[in-house]
Amino acid sequence: MQHNYLLGTDSDNDEVVDIDLTKIANFNFSFVGMSGSGKTYTIKKMLENFWRSRITVFAPDTQGDLSYIDGDYSSDIPQEAFVENKFHYNDEIGNCSINFLEVPKGRDSGGVLSAVRDAVYTIKLFHPSMGIQQSAALRSLLEETYQRAGIVDSDPGTWSLNAPDVSDLLETIKDHKKAIISGVQKTVFDEIHKMRKELVRDQVKLDNLYAKAAESQSQSSRDKAELSEKEFDANVEALVEKTGEMIRSEIRHGKTEQVTDIKLSVIENIEPIISDMVKSKLFCGRPPLRPEKGRINILNMKGLVEQEMLALYHIILGRTFSAAVQTCRQLNPKTPSMMIVFDEAKIVQHVSRDSMSPFPRIITEGRKFGLGALIGCQIPAQISDEIRRNISAFFQLPVVRESQDESRRKLKLPKGMIEGLIARKEALLSLNGGEYRKIDMWRFT
Repeated sequence: MQHNYLLGTDSDNDEVVDIDLTKIANFNFSFVGMSGSGKTYTIKKMLENFWRSRITVFAPDTQGDLSYIDGDYSSDIPQEAFVENKFHYNDEIGNCSINFLEVPKGRDSGGVLSAVRDAVYTIKLFHPSMGIQQSAALRSLLEETYQRAGIVDSDPGTWSLNAPDVSDLLETIKDHKKAIISGVQKTVFDEIHKMRKELVRDQVKLDNLYAKAAESQSQSSRDKAELSEKEFDANVEALVEKTGEMIRSEIRHGKTEQVTDIKLSVIENIEPIISDMVKSKLFCGRPPLRPEKGRINILNMKGLVEQEMLALYHIILGRTFSAAVQTCRQLNPKTPSMMIVFDEAKIVQHVSRDSMSPFPRIITEGRKFGLGALIGCQIPAQISDEIRRNISAFFQLPVVRESQDESRRKLKLPKGMIEGLIARKEALLSLNGGEYRKIDMWRFT
């Protein structure tokens, strides 16, 4: 596997400058430069190198700059090197979605409790001011939603069952709201939910029978489908009757205690947040995101609002780190097997300073599992000191005049070194904490 990447030539002596993945302390790279400096172009060139090395790349793309169709890739890079994943509100444009309620695989993953904790954090990205009472109610609603799907924390055997999604969580919330408004015990709506799920399954079976009958044009198949339809209609009537009986019994003999332990005001604060997530179609997992090994997986988020991007980033970061841990065959490999890209300054600032984000773990622990990161930002201050200490390859590209002093101070550059850099042509490079050298990027003659 190729692990030695040519970068350009030294501006002082015309020596070819390269970077050997087997000789750097970790697999983290930073690219600091203003808009138009050549930062994204440089990152694209690194993606090409990773693809040639058959390294799996995850590239969240908030501007649509990294897509193959946007050009700037070398002629020897085929379109097949890319997997284009598009997150969008319109089904005809988007081709993927993420279900963040999936339970992490493995008995040591934390199970349902871990999934609930992470889901609460993800949802709070949409409503940062969510209080303690709302967070506690949300945890309770999530746990109930898992239970309705047959998934319980005490039984790891259930963790691999089909996970609920945000639409199921919304249904749980609405059932609590119905119970409070109607004064009918929540358990009644739990029973209705269970019976309704059975009817949905029966409807799918019935549709399949009619499809087979139409395909075979067999009278016996049509008779079987019609018989099943009569049974289905009878089950619907039974559900209606049983529902009526439960509600009548509840009204006549129901107890006077609170029908649910969550207040209506709390439900009404949480419901619109989850409803908006359902409407966005970004978090239902249909169709699912399917990254491919050894390819450049573009995760296009262009056009989404910032909270949705942050939520998607958080989910993708967590899953990428988990995938690296689970697929790592040997600790501390010589070269990476996965790389993840950050080319949006606001996102970098948020994930690098958020204690709940998986990003700091990727930067500090990823090396052990063969995972690295490419970080693109406009000024050094957008990267925290902890992150900066765990970067092995620094690329300093031209920055606006107002940021030059900060770059010199943060990166300990000698005066005069950064001022004359030519955009899309020159950069300063430091490897493993060594001195910076000026290079003509991607020039080898």
